[in-house]
Amino acid sequence: MRIPLRIVIIGMLALATGMTVNLVYSGGIHPRQLMILFSRPEKGSFAVISQDSALVLMFENEAVFLDVRSEKQFQIDHIPNALSVPYTKMLRQPSVPSHIPRDYPWIVYDLHPQSKFALAVARAIESSEKKQPALLDGGYAAWLEKYFPVEEGAPEPDSL
Repeated sequence: MRIPLRIVIIGMLALATGMTVNLVYSGGIHPRQLMILFSRPEKGSFAVISQDSALVLMFENEAVFLDVRSEKQFQIDHIPNALSVPYTKMLRQPSVPSHIPRDYPWIVYDLHPQSKFALAVARAIESSEKKQPALLDGGYAAWLEKYFPVEEGAPEPDSL
């Protein structure tokens, strides 16, 4: 099946226009971070933690869970004591708030197990914070399927 030349040209012009606007707009995503979204995940580049291990760490307060979904989705429900780090904000300004404990492992999750957004945030954390986070196996969807505990709204400030 041949793709007409017009479609290829229009696609390339749209891509070039979008990238130009992104560079000019001060709130845009840094091109290096944008390319992460279009790259293939490298197998074995980040540790993947099982749901059961994550549950134990959650109950023992031995890990920091970073939810990369939107703030609206986070307010609906999330892993108890998780922190909202929306991927849209992380890709614009790849730094984690300073109040997040650095001495515990960080577990990054999104709704879906093979989320490029969770991987992109993990890479941004690795490059900006010099800390290698783990990814939650199966994502938040698997957490919900196992009927593991969830909470609504933002976590209490003193729970960190």
